[in-house]
Amino acid sequence: MLELGAAGLVVYQLSRDEAGIPRCWVEPVRPWPGPGGEYGWAADPEPARNAILDMLAATGGGPALLVVTHAGGATDQALAWLREARPDAAAGTAPGADLTALLRRAMAEDPLTLSYDLVVLTRAPGSGRLEFAGHPLFPIGSRRGDTVGVPFHCEFSDPAGVAFAVVAWEGKTPDLLSLHAAALPPGAHELTAELRAPGRVRLTGLSGLAPDRRDWSDLIASVPGHWRPHASPSHLICAIETCGEAYTVGDRLDRAEQMVKEAAGRLPGRLRVSLLTYGAHAYEFKAKQEPVRVLEWAADPARSLDALTRLRLDLTVRPGYPDGAQVEDMLAEVLDGLGREHGGDHTALLIVGGRPPHPPYARSHILPCPDEHDWEELALRFESRPGATLGVICDRPADQAGPEWFRLGRAALADLSSVDIPAFGTALGLAARDQRINFPLM
Repeated sequence: MLELGAAGLVVYQLSRDEAGIPRCWVEPVRPWPGPGGEYGWAADPEPARNAILDMLAATGGGPALLVVTHAGGATDQALAWLREARPDAAAGTAPGADLTALLRRAMAEDPLTLSYDLVVLTRAPGSGRLEFAGHPLFPIGSRRGDTVGVPFHCEFSDPAGVAFAVVAWEGKTPDLLSLHAAALPPGAHELTAELRAPGRVRLTGLSGLAPDRRDWSDLIASVPGHWRPHASPSHLICAIETCGEAYTVGDRLDRAEQMVKEAAGRLPGRLRVSLLTYGAHAYEFKAKQEPVRVLEWAADPARSLDALTRLRLDLTVRPGYPDGAQVEDMLAEVLDGLGREHGGDHTALLIVGGRPPHPPYARSHILPCPDEHDWEELALRFESRPGATLGVICDRPADQAGPEWFRLGRAALADLSSVDIPAFGTALGLAARDQRINFPLM
């Protein structure tokens, strides 16, 4: 488009970008070639004519629009030359008009040539797989001022919040128009989208909505493959050996207490704790056998910590058989307790001890279990439960632990004196496992 004004010619380059948004580039004013003025040019007008036609060429070969905002004098002669060179060009007059403002308003009122969608996630029926989709906001032909309400659901997101991306569709490829985010609690919400102009959509109705500075490709990659409504509760079972030196037993109780506190902090309101103690088998004639004791089963963490405190006060440490302990009996007791539950929760069994389990029959220097419990078979049964993990905090360093502890602690094995409790808890699966879903769900 060419504006013929009092000061000279102004070239306006009008086009649409890949998202269908009208764009306008305004070039600096090109003064009329002199000598000109109110009554036209001097006797030889050819140089002036050539200069003006060069300005017309700057608009490109597309449709041309000639707009006169200052009639008379040089503009009349220039208009005649331009119309002679481009008889197909449309022409009009708008005396004193501010074309930049008029164009800005016209572009804002321009109907959409591409549809606009909100990027959302949907759940595939049956599989629960998360898939990207476009929720329609404004179809082709929508104009400034159109509004639409969008109900949606959101889950836990990253601290930056749920991302609200508006895209324009060209075939199968979307173009990102805007990206905002709001930190929202999980649940049902609703936003309102208003078309302010092509390429400009205002979202309202959400507290804290602000531009999202996250990388778009990182956001896309953050979406998990499948959707879980919420992380299931966890059940931490601590089995503590109570034979040996008093200070060693005290250290074992310390580690169990630290693990309970760590897991409770990570899983507020979603942790149950069971406490068991086990000692050594009695092989002497008429010796009294101390059974595996269940101090608490599936209790809340505070109650379990109280039980640990009472255990410290009431515990009598007995040396017992030096080469093994009732690990296999404890495993049988744990499986018996879990067999009475419905299942479905994550279950982590933590064994804190030093003496290895007894074999089911005589096959080593360690005497067999009087009840012929097979600790390997019992461990396998526990590990085969959905969501079950088994770990060991052993009295000895990992490189000095026996093969039994390597087998029992293959998910997590640590030394009593140097265990990293947070890292060990993570290895046991005692972590906040809520998915982070950074897009609205439909």
